[in-house]
This record gives sequence, structure tokens and C-alpha cells, in this order.
Amino acid sequence: MIKGLRNTLIVVGGFIVLVGVGLALYIHSQSEDVAAEQQQLDPFYAVEASQVPGTPGSIIRSEPLPVALTNATAYRVVYRTKSSEGTPRVSGAMVFIPTAKAPAEGRKVVAWAHPTLGMGDACAPSRAADTLLDMGFAQEMLNNGWVITATDYAGVGTEGVGRYLVGQDEASDVAYSVAMAHEFPGAQTNKTWAVYGHSQGGHSALWTGELGNQILPEFSLVGTVAVAPAAELVPLIAQQWNQPAQWSIGPDFIVGWKDKYPTLPLEGILTEQGSANYEALSQDCIVEAALEGHTRAAFGQSLFTGNPLDNPEWLKTAEAQTPPPMRKEMPTFIVQGTGDTLVLPNTQAVLNETWCKAGSDLTMLWLDGASHLSAQSLSGTAVSQWIQARFDGRPSTSTCGLTAPVQPYRGS
Repeated sequence: MIKGLRNTLIVVGGFIVLVGVGLALYIHSQSEDVAAEQQQLDPFYAVEASQVPGTPGSIIRSEPLPVALTNATAYRVVYRTKSSEGTPRVSGAMVFIPTAKAPAEGRKVVAWAHPTLGMGDACAPSRAADTLLDMGFAQEMLNNGWVITATDYAGVGTEGVGRYLVGQDEASDVAYSVAMAHEFPGAQTNKTWAVYGHSQGGHSALWTGELGNQILPEFSLVGTVAVAPAAELVPLIAQQWNQPAQWSIGPDFIVGWKDKYPTLPLEGILTEQGSANYEALSQDCIVEAALEGHTRAAFGQSLFTGNPLDNPEWLKTAEAQTPPPMRKEMPTFIVQGTGDTLVLPNTQAVLNETWCKAGSDLTMLWLDGASHLSAQSLSGTAVSQWIQARFDGRPSTSTCGLTAPVQPYRGS
């Protein structure tokens, strides 16, 4: 009955919220094809329990991956990582390698952390039909001679539960993708790297900036870039818990946080509809999730009974998963669009204020009117240039003396 209700909401509600019945029907018609494609990929991502233990960053298997890039080769990879508790895990990933001859000192690496795409197998970038989604920057970076790694995150497309917005796990998956690239045949990387992420991946990138040199002490992480990062989680959730995004993103962090913190309460936090649907919804990929989220919101349904952070355990969790102000030794570049309605600009203004007071080496690029998606596409060259300067050993230029174009969130 729940499955039938979901299908009905997708089709009927899609019309009501003007998303379009055509899109809903298209998604439904494609589901069987996607399932068949994923079934063909399953053997590549299936890892025997005996194969999971091993050195984090070591490669279990790889295969060529056709992509629309020039002067580069791409591969799909399954590699070892570990959870924040130290439990061995595996993750899928992609690695992109320039075809030009590597310099004598080896190639530098940019570790890409992808945004929210959903937690189902088909949502993992290395398993998706559009493997370069949100990666418009890739060609420019490859032309610069850099290797790019792109983790799926453990549990997304591989065995286990994805730990969405659990920064310590995200950082491990990102950092060990760099170690994976270092041993990848033909990559010829050195041990200098930068991390770059968008949205959820921005959260991952900021946590990687915090923890990356601890995870890979023999490597050198020289800079952190985050576009529209889900960073200041308390003010973000306070403003978004009752908006349509609650349905498309809420299920992911409920599942991820519940796996990390098993005692995190759900009773009294989730509505009846939320409790019945959040696990299934977490497996939806982002287009279907956004469509269903707007549909359920149009029908007046809510995932949460109220702001979940009114519960002390939820507040403690959100605070624990908020990236702390970056230490001064790690230059950080954050891009934020002032027209972003998902990761709200006033939350980034909170970060700007807090981090500057703490002495972080922070450069903020505010893009006037840019949305959550366009901030990523518009800033690719600026990001590449900033990373190039860090690779060259040049000092960054902090914007902490400048006034942010939006006011920080101060509460309702």
C-alpha cells in the first residue's frame, strides 16, 4: 500500500506542483532499465567479506570507464577504506588521469567529493549513467595535468549503509581515494593533493580539510575548497526542516546519522508518514527524491513533527557533525551563491563570522544571485586557479576583513 501511495503521489502530485506528469512518467518508465543496468554492474561492486580487510586505499579491482573527456583516461574502481570506528569498508570511485606525460615529480591530485545524489546503488556516480554529473571542472583540471579522484562514499553502491553528513567517515573515504590513486597503475601521482566538494561534498571537503593530514600523514593536503557546503548544520536544519527539502534530503541524514549513532531517537521526531517512508526515500536518486519531496509538501505532509534539533540528542549530533573552524595552517576557499534556496546564504555568513573570529585562513567568494547549482558551474575556473596557487606554494588571500553581503542567521 505504501509503495502504491508513493507512485500515486509522484504522478498526481508532480502535476500539482507543476513539475510535470511527463517527468514523473519518464522516471517510472526508466526504472526497469536502470535496475537492469545496475544488475549488470553488481558483480564489479560485490566484494567478498574476506576481501574487505586490508590497507585502506588499496585497490580491489578496476576497469576502464568511457567518459566524454579529451586527453584523459577514466577508470571505475573499488577500493578499501574504513569507518570512523576503524571498521574496514569498501567504496566505489572514479579516477581520471591525463594522457600527457607525467612530470618528473609526479602528478598532483584533486580529490572530488560529490553532492547529494541519493543513497541507492544507482545514485553512486561511478555506477550512474551520467558519471560526470556536477563535474564540469574536470576537463580544465585534467588539462592542468592533475589526477582527479571521485569517491562514491562507502555504502553508496557498495555493501553497507552510506554515512551521509557524517564528516569523519566522509573524510576517510575522500582521503583514501587519494591513496588509491597513488597506487593506481599509470596515475604516477606524487603525494600533494587538494580536496574539493559541493553541497554534501562541501561538508565532506571541510571535514577532509580538518582530518586529511591525520588520515594520510605521509601525504600533503595543501588546500580545501567547498562550494555551497552543508556546513553550519544547526541554522540550516532550523530553517529547512519544514521545507520541501526535508523529504529529499532528510531521509539521507536520518539513515546516515542513525547508523553512526544507533541510539538517536526517531519516536516523536518523525511523523507517521516520515517513519513509514524515510528508509525507502533515502534510496531514491536526487531527481526522483526532489520530485517526491515537492509532491508530499504540496499535499501538506511533513517528515518531521517539528524542528528535530529541539531534541537534545539531535542537537548534539548536528553540532558534532558541523565542521569546526579550520586551523590557520589549512587555507580554505568557500563559494556561495546569494540566491541559494537550499544551503541558505545566511548560514554561510555564520561560518564566515565564526571562522574569521577563530583565525581561519578563509577566502569567501560570494556569487550574486547564484543558485545552489549555478554556484558550482560558475566557479569552476576560480576554483582551479585557487588550487593551482596552493599547488605552487603561494599564500592565499583571506577575505576575513571584508563584510559579507548577507547577514548571519540569528534565529527566528
